[in-house]
Amino acid sequence: MTEKKFKFLKVILESPAVFRESVENVDDKGVEFLVEVVKGLVGDFKILFETVDKLRRIIKGMLALPRNVEASDAFTKNVELICEVLNCDRASIFLHDKLKNTLWSVLAKGSRRIEIPAHSGIAGDVFISGKGANIEDVYLDKRFNKAVDLANNYRSRSMLCVPIFDCDREVIGVCQAINSKHNGFSSDDEHMFSYLAREAGNVLLSSIEYKERDMSFELLKRVLSAGLDLFHVSSQTELLRAVEKNSEMVFGTDCAYVYVVGKEMLYRSVNGALASRAPISGLLGIAVARKEPTDTKHASQHLNYNPLVDINTSGNVRCIPIYIEERKRVTLAIELRNKKGYMHVDKEIIRGFAAYIGAAILALERQGKEFPVIDEAAIPKADLTLSVSSPHH
Repeated sequence: MTEKKFKFLKVILESPAVFRESVENVDDKGVEFLVEVVKGLVGDFKILFETVDKLRRIIKGMLALPRNVEASDAFTKNVELICEVLNCDRASIFLHDKLKNTLWSVLAKGSRRIEIPAHSGIAGDVFISGKGANIEDVYLDKRFNKAVDLANNYRSRSMLCVPIFDCDREVIGVCQAINSKHNGFSSDDEHMFSYLAREAGNVLLSSIEYKERDMSFELLKRVLSAGLDLFHVSSQTELLRAVEKNSEMVFGTDCAYVYVVGKEMLYRSVNGALASRAPISGLLGIAVARKEPTDTKHASQHLNYNPLVDINTSGNVRCIPIYIEERKRVTLAIELRNKKGYMHVDKEIIRGFAAYIGAAILALERQGKEFPVIDEAAIPKADLTLSVSSPHH
């Protein structure tokens, strides 16, 4: 409603007497103006009612969203809420996969799972720019990828797409609403969708925290199991074999290299036996020098990568040095590969695992057994054949 119409209403509604006098003395032109004002008032109240009703549904829906549960359950309800509040046919939530630099649909109501490059399409543009998009007909937008429609036997028309932010205002994904059942999405819908996207981000962060707590508990159980296993070793061979096995078990990795660390050399253990030697170097050498765990993406492309020491992979590796305080030096070092990438692991879990290994080494020494026992002449120099043929690769 314009300011002029608002002032007119305010004057004639000041009191019953003023209203009666204004209506009795109005001419034809004034009647037309009054009718126009009343129509506008009714229209404004309708918009206000619809907005309040949408907010009511958002609040009700948000209160019903589960917390501290699997993300899929929470996102299912979130997508249903988006479709209800915006009165649209379909909705999708895309999250960013940092390792692959793609956007993948956590949930896409009415369609199959979708995975696209992070810079691709309308979703990619919104993700990169951090700005929403409201499009009347996506087929007229050159950014739209029609292949997704063809794969789902569907025809997208109107689309509303907004970014999902984390608590640091970093974009972590996007929300999409498709095919409004009205004539496209309004500016009010944009504001509503921003609130819903914010809630999707909260649900994601909440579910990740829950999953990490659950994962930390599972890891703790694995570390305790590894500790019991290491407690029973009675020789260097048994200890190294137990470290190899439990390194893979504790961290859920598909490949583990275990090395005894000498003054200048690394001695690779294969099934408990020292099978090769190489100078302290590579990605593992960095962790040994720092005396702390390191994670490296795209391992074989790293400047310090050494194929004679490091796992042969273009993926991610984690290196864990076993530092024994009583000796003031790193005695063992472990390198892990996980094709699925590494989720956050509490440093205390890593320290706990390392402490069990250190305690097992000291326990051997208290039994009068030297560690490590190294027969330099009997251990061949490392070559690429061992890296390829190792049973733990």
